[in-house]
Amino acid sequence: MDNKTFSMIELFSGIGAQERALRQLKIPYRIINTCDCDKDAVLSYAAMRFDIDKATKEYQFPTQDKMIEELQNKGFGYDFMKGKHTITSRTPINKLKKYYIADKLSNNLGDISKVERLPYADIVTYSFPCTDLSVAGRGEGMVNKCSCGYSWPIDFSNNSESLICPSCGAKVQSSTRSGLLGKVQRLLAVSKKENTLPKYLLLENVKNLVGKKFKPQFDAWIRWLDSIGYNTYYQVLNSKNFGIPQNRERIFALSIRKDVDNGNFKFPEQIPLTTRLKDILEKTVDEKYYLSGDKVESILANFIARQNEASGINLKDQATTFDGITDVAHTLMARDYKGFGNQSMTGVIEPIIVASRGRNPENPSDRTTGSPTEQRLEANMNGTTNTITTVAKDNYVMEPVVCEPLCDEGLRFFKDDIVGTLRTIDACCDKRVIEPEDINPVRIGNIYGEQFGTGYAGNVWDQDSVSPTIMTAQGGNRQPLVVDNVKWRIRKLTPKECWRLMGFSDKDCNHASKYVSNSALYKQAGNSIVTSCLVAIFYSLLFKDSSTKWSDYIVQYKINGGGDNIG
Repeated sequence: MDNKTFSMIELFSGIGAQERALRQLKIPYRIINTCDCDKDAVLSYAAMRFDIDKATKEYQFPTQDKMIEELQNKGFGYDFMKGKHTITSRTPINKLKKYYIADKLSNNLGDISKVERLPYADIVTYSFPCTDLSVAGRGEGMVNKCSCGYSWPIDFSNNSESLICPSCGAKVQSSTRSGLLGKVQRLLAVSKKENTLPKYLLLENVKNLVGKKFKPQFDAWIRWLDSIGYNTYYQVLNSKNFGIPQNRERIFALSIRKDVDNGNFKFPEQIPLTTRLKDILEKTVDEKYYLSGDKVESILANFIARQNEASGINLKDQATTFDGITDVAHTLMARDYKGFGNQSMTGVIEPIIVASRGRNPENPSDRTTGSPTEQRLEANMNGTTNTITTVAKDNYVMEPVVCEPLCDEGLRFFKDDIVGTLRTIDACCDKRVIEPEDINPVRIGNIYGEQFGTGYAGNVWDQDSVSPTIMTAQGGNRQPLVVDNVKWRIRKLTPKECWRLMGFSDKDCNHASKYVSNSALYKQAGNSIVTSCLVAIFYSLLFKDSSTKWSDYIVQYKINGGGDNIG
């Protein structure tokens, strides 16, 4: 990478994952403009990069009416679902000033549909909303919408700004959120006329963009980019292959202007995942993130009842012979249980991610609308999270409860710091965590000998029979019983943990949390891009120095493994 300043425009900028990636690469760069109308995302973007309080004190603000008018004119804070502005005369003046100064500091263009042209930049990123492409969404796709009620897929082979409704003949002004790609096309067409096309374009979106349903439109988009002078390289990347323990598959498409493309670009090589879920969990978590006891009991019953069935574990292959108690067990990462052999070894369970899903109890694979459902927990046993979305129940943390053996009262269970592993109970009276012999979080009995259980499905904690041993509890149909005191706790990931799982630092999250709510932080994480994937792509594009590798530049998380290197 030479010392020339690399310039960038971030369309649909969110909290600025692209800028964060360039910053981590430590190259000279300049953000020409951001472009977003989500008021809290703009506020977080600015808070992570500027001293908002200081700027607010020093700035000469216009009148309240002028600030509101200016922000409304660029669509800042416009609620597309409700069809109304959220920046109004009712907005507290101090909050209004924060939004106004954040908009100025980040050089924000606002609603992309109101932007007429883009200045030149070396790269324009355009990771448009996935709302209508996601499998979890409505699947409307990239379509135009007319006030008459008619909608149709956007034809990317036609970049005319005069879009006429085939049904009523009216000029169309709106589209689905994912249809905003059409606005990007309009801006690039203007840049083509003005000879200001960027050298590079970068897109990130859900994998479904190149799925069967939307691939024809994606192909049409790539052909149009080719027609205006770009070669496009695209690939689906999973963040778990780029240093982040999150299972998040996204399509990345890099377009290089033909006059600067040497044909040598290749997507970055993957690296083994060494950071586990336990490495990014906070050590101290507020009680508000934990599900209530009653709720845990009801959904945990379903989880325990089905987990052995779903995981495919052959219980006869498990090591069930007692071979002593140890204070420090051998650690076994969440993986295939067949790793257990005849040798003496103890499986230590990491905290795992479970998702709360509404499933048909008679046929869990049934997705028919209107089918009877009940909440159940579905575990991710891969040591990663599920994809971070704006829905908290997609990623609950399931963890054991710390216990203290008391000579006269048995075991007392209580919440202490977050527990990353389960360890065996010792005879002494300090805090311990019960340790199972396998990697299935439900199988937490049968560690003191065959006489206390032989690995039948349905083992549960029972406070009355746990001390000094763990007894099994099972129904006649081998389904587990849930006792009064559940020995597992389930909580949501915290906003900070979600930001870590997107590759942002704690400082980033802390700065943003000063100005926006936890709800906004969750949403911003789910809508963002994993920064390590971007670091890897930018490195492959811009770096020619073989003495380093892209993984040298990603944020490292070893919080619970010793050392906190997440600045």
